[in-house]
Amino acid sequence: MTGRPMSRRGLLAAAPLGAPAAALARCSGDTGPVRRLRLATRAPGGPYNAFGRALAVQAARTAPQLHITTLSTSASVDNLCRLGGGSADLGLAMADAAEDAVRGRAPFSTPYAVTALARVYVNCTHLVVPARDEGRADGRGSRRVPRVPR
Repeated sequence: MTGRPMSRRGLLAAAPLGAPAAALARCSGDTGPVRRLRLATRAPGGPYNAFGRALAVQAARTAPQLHITTLSTSASVDNLCRLGGGSADLGLAMADAAEDAVRGRAPFSTPYAVTALARVYVNCTHLVVPARDEGRADGRGSRRVPRVPR
């Protein structure tokens, strides 16, 4: 082995990028011309955009003939619309928005033929209420509902 060994933190940070980058590398083939893909992420400064940029870097390391450009967007619905309209080749999207796109439910006027390439992370759904209602029961009879700091 040459160079510096990777730290545990570096390995943990790079691990989620391995599967998507490897899948994209397989899509590009090992030879031939450079393939350019547009990845719809989200606004700069957010985690989706950072993930997209990191994925582009990792894919370039894995398959130099694969060039991914990240597109700043307004979120999952915009990413899916760009995929459906052909202005993006890849997109990051929440599962519920992707299901709505596939089924043609609002805000999508027609079904979109999209499929998941990889799961990036497991997301939780949060039930929130206005701050003035913070003391209401949590559904199990308890009146202790923690308040989320602002």
